[in-house]
Amino acid sequence: MKKHLIIALPTVLLFSGCNEVNFTKLNYQAQLCTADNSISCNDVRIKKAIVATKMAREQLEENKDKVVREAGENGYQQLLMLMDKKIAFLKDQRPNLYLRWFERDTPYYKEVDLGESIDMEIENIINGNHKNPEPVQQPIVQAPPPVQQEVVEQEQPDTMKDIVSRQAPRAFQQELNKVAGGSTYQYDSIKFRGEPWQENNTFSYPVTLRFRINGTDVYYNCESTEIGYDQSNGTVEAYIPDACFIPN
Repeated sequence: MKKHLIIALPTVLLFSGCNEVNFTKLNYQAQLCTADNSISCNDVRIKKAIVATKMAREQLEENKDKVVREAGENGYQQLLMLMDKKIAFLKDQRPNLYLRWFERDTPYYKEVDLGESIDMEIENIINGNHKNPEPVQQPIVQAPPPVQQEVVEQEQPDTMKDIVSRQAPRAFQQELNKVAGGSTYQYDSIKFRGEPWQENNTFSYPVTLRFRINGTDVYYNCESTEIGYDQSNGTVEAYIPDACFIPN
């Protein structure tokens, strides 16, 4: 691949749609966290790396034709796969929910890996050092004829997402009141952005929170927001990062 693409991927950090505002807020928080090894500051650094990787992936998709011309379809697909791999890896590096919510100012002694080894794999592909895997001939297997079964409709039990969705308005409004010190902000809605991840008995859903300043028509959309469901006792708790309340 030509050398100019080495610059093209990192430069997306300031030019990528919905994630741009969130990255700017996290970058501001990270600057305030200089030399701070608290749980909260380490979490900010990891979230900043997650958003930066998402933005790089978006830019990669937007420039697919150019990347395919210079790296080939296989190189393009490998880059997408490595971006997804790094995002998942970084999410696993975040302190658990209990530490983030209740021990945020405590020093964090665990070594944080921001995915440097994955970055090296990405750089190898950008520099044209990737290898094309040999195609694998798959055997042709004839599927058996479908078995006719009587379909009995049953009432489906509530899923975890159903329970979380019902309790989300109350949980987020309580968190907004706590963070803002009153009724300054009014919950509007949430949008689920993916599947939950599990830590012990708690399942955390990534969501985009929409809220407004009470008594006005000014709305805010905040990503990197979570709502957790504790399966052991059925409780739902919301988490809103400080970045949501930093002026754009």
